[in-house]
Amino acid sequence: MADGAHHIDDLQARRELNAALADLRTELGRAPSLTESAAVRARFPAGAPYRNIGAEAEALAKAIAEAQQSPLVARQLVSAQERYDAEQAVARDRDAVVKRQHLLARLRAAGVPERFTGVIADRKVDLTRGAIPRAQAWRQGPKRLLVLGGGVGLGKTLAACWLISTGPRHPYPHPGGYDEPHWPSELQPRFIRAARLARLDTYRSGELGLVERCSLLVIDEVGGGDVGLVDSWAGRLDSIVSGRYDAGLDTVLTTNLLREAAKDKPPEFRELFGDRLFDRVAGTGGTWEEFAGASMRGGAR
Repeated sequence: MADGAHHIDDLQARRELNAALADLRTELGRAPSLTESAAVRARFPAGAPYRNIGAEAEALAKAIAEAQQSPLVARQLVSAQERYDAEQAVARDRDAVVKRQHLLARLRAAGVPERFTGVIADRKVDLTRGAIPRAQAWRQGPKRLLVLGGGVGLGKTLAACWLISTGPRHPYPHPGGYDEPHWPSELQPRFIRAARLARLDTYRSGELGLVERCSLLVIDEVGGGDVGLVDSWAGRLDSIVSGRYDAGLDTVLTTNLLREAAKDKPPEFRELFGDRLFDRVAGTGGTWEEFAGASMRGGAR
C-alpha cells in the first residue's frame, strides 16, 4: 500500500514538474533571472512534500538560459525559425490554391462564362473600373434589384459575375472550415443569358425552379438575343423578377437597352418590357446604373 502511495506521489510530482517547466519556458523570454522565477516558487513552496523538485526545475532553467548563450544554440534557433517560416509560407500558398479551386468551382457551378472565371479567381479584376464600383455599392445597400445598363464593352457582365464571387450578403459557415464565401447548395447563385431563360420550358426544366429560388440571380443581356421572343417572355421575366423581389432575393440584370428613349438608339427598356417591369427595376425597389463611354473590351469585360 505504501509503495502504491509513493508511486502516486511520483506521478503527481512529475506532472507538477512538467507544469513548472512550461512556466519556465514562458518566462525565458521575459525574466532576467530564471532562478528567481515567481511561478516556480509559487508552485513549489518551501517544505513541499516533493523534496527537491523545485531545485531540479531551477537547475534546468539555469541550464536552458546558459544554452541560449551558446553560438551553436543560437544558430539552431535561427535555423528552426527559418524552417518554421518556410513551412508557414508553403501552408499559405497551399491555402491560396485551395481557395482558388473552390472559387473556380463555385463560379462554374453558377454558370459563369469561362472567359470570366479565371480573371475573377486570380484576383485580376480592377475593382476601380467599369461597373464594379457601383455594383459593389449596390451590394452594400438595402435594395435587392440592380440593372447595369448602357453600351457594350463597359464591364457590366464582368461586374455581375464578380458579384457572384463575393458570396452571400449574409455569410454561412463553410462546411470545410475555410475562411471564404459560401452558399448552401439550395441557395447557390445562378448566371443565365436572357435568351436561354426565355426559351426554358416551363413544365420540363428544373433549371427554371433554380432560377426562381437561388439567392443571387444574374440575367445577362436582357433585350439582346431575347428580343425576338419578347412578346412571349416579357411576362415571364416580370413574374421572375417580381417573385424574387417579394421573396427578398437578389436579382441583377445586364442590358444594352437605355433607361430613356434616345434618337438613333436601340429601343428603350420600357418600350420592350412594359411599364410594370420597368417601374419595378427602375423605381424605388431597384437601382438602375447606366454606363457610357468607350468600350473596355480586349480582355474579360
